[in-house]
Amino acid sequence: VMEGAGGVTHVCARRRDGSGLCWGSNLVGALGDGSPPSTTRDTPGLVPGLPPIVELASGGAHACVRAIDGRVFCWGENALGQVGVDNAVAMPVERAPREVLGLGPALEIAAGDSHTCARVASGLRCWGGNARGQLGNGATGGTSYVPVVVTWP
Repeated sequence: VMEGAGGVTHVCARRRDGSGLCWGSNLVGALGDGSPPSTTRDTPGLVPGLPPIVELASGGAHACVRAIDGRVFCWGENALGQVGVDNAVAMPVERAPREVLGLGPALEIAAGDSHTCARVASGLRCWGGNARGQLGNGATGGTSYVPVVVTWP
């Protein structure tokens, strides 16, 4: 294992070969393998459908990875858009990795409890819950299901 990151009830890791693994509770899809909510894994399981990854980040109940080509994929709880998929009303949980669109190649990723950020060549982009201004877009409150530009003073 090269790198690991833990959420509230799950942990994910990246192997040297670029594959991703997760274990713990799948109540809100944090295992990323499409298994039912009742699944609890006490050993690492492969997250299928990912290209080779170079970085991972885990939030409260979601996880994201950065692929070798800079694409970002996320899965897990999406009630506040932290997975970056604009479908929170119909699908508040993403049980398999989904690419975050409208981002461009990422250089680095980080995840908080209910939000995610990526550094791209043109700056910083964040998405998810913004109850305390964590998206950095000059507003407090609301949610963004798509990456927004962090505004610098």
